[in-house]
Amino acid sequence: MSDAPEFNHEDSIPLCEESDTSVPIIHYSQTVSTSSGEGLRGKRHDTRRHMDNVLVCLSTHDASGRLDHVDCPLIDISNEGLAVYYDRRVTIGSRCFVSYRTISHQPVHVGGVVKNCARIDASKYRIGLLLDRRLQQDELKPSRARPGKSVSPVHHSRKMRSSDGAADPAGAADFG
Repeated sequence: MSDAPEFNHEDSIPLCEESDTSVPIIHYSQTVSTSSGEGLRGKRHDTRRHMDNVLVCLSTHDASGRLDHVDCPLIDISNEGLAVYYDRRVTIGSRCFVSYRTISHQPVHVGGVVKNCARIDASKYRIGLLLDRRLQQDELKPSRARPGKSVSPVHHSRKMRSSDGAADPAGAADFG
């Protein structure tokens, strides 16, 4: 056995060598209300990551019913959703797909439902998507837009239109 004295939980513990050992240490406890946060729309379980100079391929149905693949600037991304700028209005509740490459060159192709479509100016909308599945940690790191490099590993896509109606040759990266 050891030479150390046996510790009794009722003994007082000195804060330092000079302190009085008869002064008890008081532990405060607090109850947390269970009603906190109930007024919010929902708790966010994952963080949004703001992205600069990142393009993703957004695939939606156009007015004629055909799929329209567009290189769109990514605003932010989280495990369960993402937000992009787009050059057309999209119906809330409609299905769409997003594809891009990660920084480790892995292709990502995921479906989602439009939850928000807000007009920014005459030819730009902010689209919020709720994804069909949670993204893995490595899928949360899309690669940056590079000239001459295809954004989507799956589709050939068009550039987003600028405010004058022409395709933006810079890849619409100025919207961020």
